[in-house]
Amino acid sequence: MKQAVYGLFLTAGLALPAQAAPCTLTGLSWLTGVWRESGAQTKGEERWTAASDGRLIGSSWFTSGGGLIEAMTILPEANTVALRIRHFDASLGHAQEGADAPMLFVASRCEANTITLKGRGAQKGERMTYRREGGRLTFTGHFIHGGKPVRDEEIFNRIGD
Repeated sequence: MKQAVYGLFLTAGLALPAQAAPCTLTGLSWLTGVWRESGAQTKGEERWTAASDGRLIGSSWFTSGGGLIEAMTILPEANTVALRIRHFDASLGHAQEGADAPMLFVASRCEANTITLKGRGAQKGERMTYRREGGRLTFTGHFIHGGKPVRDEEIFNRIGD
């Protein structure tokens, strides 16, 4: 039956439905690289690299709103992966999260070049999605600030190779 459905899509010239992909560090290799915010004036950049032990390590900076610096890591957790993130002001003089309390998001869905992460603990009810299309990376976050929903979207272009 499954093959018949795929054959129907191919015969009709339609795109196949997105296939689930395992949420693994290897499966997230598409995230690595230097990503710079698109636009006439760069206001942010995000970098992801695979460390020698396989974990993904990320950092980012943004100049709008007084500036923000982020430190991130993606590690295996149970049968999936988890993103831990810390935020600092532009001078690194003030951390937004407690000393031992990074934000925690666990992968809930992985597809080819897309990962969705759901918040745990203090971030329960929040989610983030990274989606890569060629040399473009889109980050979409749905957060809760002061009890109100806040949506954040950043679009980055890959720099160098």
